[in-house]
Amino acid sequence: MNTAQVRYGNRIKALAVYLNNYGFIPYDRLQDFFYDCFDLNIGDGTLLAANQQCYDNLEATERLIKEYLKSSPVNHHDESGLRCKSDLKWVHDTSNDWFTHYAIHEKRGKEAMDEIGILPDFKGVIVHDRFSSYDNYKQCGHGLCNAHLLRELKALAENGREWASQMAALLLKAKGIKETSVPSGKDIKEIFSQCDEIVKTGLESEPVPEPTEYTIPKKGRKKKSDSMRLLEAFSTRKDQIFKFLTHPLVPFDNNMAERDIRMVKLKQKISGCFRTFKGAEIFLRIRSYISTSKKQGFNILDSLQLAIEGRPETFSY
Repeated sequence: MNTAQVRYGNRIKALAVYLNNYGFIPYDRLQDFFYDCFDLNIGDGTLLAANQQCYDNLEATERLIKEYLKSSPVNHHDESGLRCKSDLKWVHDTSNDWFTHYAIHEKRGKEAMDEIGILPDFKGVIVHDRFSSYDNYKQCGHGLCNAHLLRELKALAENGREWASQMAALLLKAKGIKETSVPSGKDIKEIFSQCDEIVKTGLESEPVPEPTEYTIPKKGRKKKSDSMRLLEAFSTRKDQIFKFLTHPLVPFDNNMAERDIRMVKLKQKISGCFRTFKGAEIFLRIRSYISTSKKQGFNILDSLQLAIEGRPETFSY
């Protein structure tokens, strides 16, 4: 009887890592796959070890990805909730056309962003969705996601705010200018002027709630309506809203970060939550490497095999 221990090659391990972390296939179905297709009986230990080995060997690569992102002229940022150990954690994504970095943290805001360590040293332009924690980073420029703004404007327009329809049309007009030519100083001045006029009209038409005899005055600042908050954004942050016009590398929206972080929701939908915080860290470091490899044009299976062998891909711009 042959009792020799079975060893699996790095190609098989790379395939397992890919299917588990990119295809979201859980271990039990992975074991079915390898047995049904290759007549291999692969245990949980082998699959766990392959992920751990890949994770360990990518430590320096993750640091390199972060350094490249720090030096980028433009980065996209987003964050999304992730269930881990039955609690809500937060995945933070920083990405551009060449690199992707994911990190998990207990918090969503500035504390997490500081500990992740990219934003505190970043001097370029960050594109985001107006989450207030990004405003703490004043050493860099800001570009707001206009896809988010268009959705908000559409909701207001459907509720009878004519100024919202006009502002949405202005955003799309500016987008068309960027897509068909290099925006001139005259173009930018005209867009900004029209924005100011629409804001003025909106403020004049915004209804002021009238107090009734039953109204009890409340301490502190009064809560502003969605319409007023958006009008204030177009008044005080129009340079960030129209950053895509004034900066050649800033896009109209933040779709890149949203695409890169969409896998968090997909992961939970297919495989559920993570049982351990460490498991989430392993998954996100490997996903950072896979996403960056795809952006740089590498064969993903080859890249994962190299990572398992301790000689991961060398990334650059």
